[in-house]
Amino acid sequence: MGKIRVGVIGVGHLGSHHARLYSGMGDVELAGVCDINFGRVKRIARKYRTTAYCEYKDMFGKI
Repeated sequence: MGKIRVGVIGVGHLGSHHARLYSGMGDVELAGVCDINFGRVKRIARKYRTTAYCEYKDMFGKI
């Protein structure tokens, strides 16, 4: 069975925590993160080697 692909919408305090946890799970691929704060979402995406989105709708079909 392949990895489960997940995305996190909102990468404030709790969302960043979720992104960290998902990125460390062997059977999960953190496929993207989304936040309206472009600087914050780019930083989290770089940190966990995933794609940054500013619009949650852009994640549909990719996660």
